[in-house]
Amino acid sequence: MLFAAGARLVMLGYLATMDMESGLGLRDNTAPMVVYLCALAALLAAGGVAVAVRRSRAARGAALCLAALLAWRTYTVGPVLHCWSYDAVSRADDGSYLCYDR
Repeated sequence: MLFAAGARLVMLGYLATMDMESGLGLRDNTAPMVVYLCALAALLAAGGVAVAVRRSRAARGAALCLAALLAWRTYTVGPVLHCWSYDAVSRADDGSYLCYDR
């Protein structure tokens, strides 16, 4: 149950930044929210590991899958973290992020 909740939080983070990562134009900066969701998902995964990993191979597999999902999410949201204190972000032509205050 803890692993499923952690995976749902990571997927919620994907939904939160879907608009920010697609196309050109000024978008709301939701990267800090994604970091908080990933941190909470990591805590849930750690709790799930503490409770079930010794008893169950399925729990080990779920923990590995959630760790891979968190690692991928960290990799994808990493380039926009330099805009942490800004209100909006925009994608440049080369794929980098530009930071703006509205």
